[in-house]
Amino acid sequence: MTLFQKSIGLLVFLFLFSCQSSNEIQERKQTPEYQLKVSKYHQNFFVMLNKDTYTNAETRSLFPKMNVLGNQYCYMLWGLKRFRMKVASKFIYKEVILRHRKKFDPLHNLVSGCWNFYRMNDIHPEEDFNVALKLIPEKQKACYSVGFMQPYFMHSVLNCSRLTMIDIDWRIHYGHAQMLNLFQKNKMSSPEQVWKNIQSLKLGWQARYDNNPMEEKMKAAITTVCFPKYKKLCTNQLVRFQKKFRKLSHIEFQLSALHLAKYQASNRKTAIVAFFSNAIDDNYTSKKDFKTLMKNISESLLEGQNMYFIHHAAGRRLFGIYRFHKQNGKSTLTTLCRDIYLTAPVSGKTKPYLTHFDRFTSSKTKVPRCHSLLKKAKTK
Repeated sequence: MTLFQKSIGLLVFLFLFSCQSSNEIQERKQTPEYQLKVSKYHQNFFVMLNKDTYTNAETRSLFPKMNVLGNQYCYMLWGLKRFRMKVASKFIYKEVILRHRKKFDPLHNLVSGCWNFYRMNDIHPEEDFNVALKLIPEKQKACYSVGFMQPYFMHSVLNCSRLTMIDIDWRIHYGHAQMLNLFQKNKMSSPEQVWKNIQSLKLGWQARYDNNPMEEKMKAAITTVCFPKYKKLCTNQLVRFQKKFRKLSHIEFQLSALHLAKYQASNRKTAIVAFFSNAIDDNYTSKKDFKTLMKNISESLLEGQNMYFIHHAAGRRLFGIYRFHKQNGKSTLTTLCRDIYLTAPVSGKTKPYLTHFDRFTSSKTKVPRCHSLLKKAKTK
């Protein structure tokens, strides 16, 4: 081989290596990072959480450490091991534990990560987002969602520019962090990949009502986070999310109650869209907390900006969409569409109900039923 041929070969190798490196760098740049925002309430609850924001890299060590200490606490909370304050107070501040006197305190159990709701009970939330896509004119959307599966449904339909997961339960965010790790590695591109790789999730202490002992570990599967009858739907939504994953510019976890969370977008042309499931009804949000929520949002909205709220009735295929608009310094809530909400079918008894949104809205005339708009709504 001549010196000229060797030189040509070296140049070709360097060119190919440069292209490969450039593609790898570009791929890394296109992978959205996430950060964890922690409310003051949670900072005063957990010993380990001592600042407002944690980076993606920091959560990789933070969540596993919380998992170890949290498991120890949950065993003691549920009476599966002898209670030891010395161990418990490494996880939760002693004064918080001492205030926890009730045998069953749902809020404490939820916040501590010992009573977790992973499985989605919203029936066909993709319909909510399909109608929202039709009703919301803004192209750019900063999306906020409660729940474990719902944020993935939300982006797969609405094509969010930013996505924020809101939950008061740190273990839900730990689950999201594990899910995003799979999406970052492109491991959710087909139904077969979803079914296989979702089994790697470390989920536990699932809420239960059958009087059986609580369990630290559970076998993760698509049917862990969705009811079996919706396995295909949930799988397809996760595959769609994977395809659109790199279109997100930013992902954020907010460990916070809804009324204390931060809702904002960088410019007034970006719509803020919040999926609250059934959280804004009287059972979960007090009138006082709702007023705090709306006051905080009103103050954070930019002049001329819109925020959209989506309410979904528990265990029902019913939903409503509301718009909160700020003009001349004043914010006004209107109802864009609303189905007749019915309570969950417990013991065969149901009844219509109103949410705080319905009492607060300025829309007093008849508004269209959201389901009447479904036929015209198409996912883009």
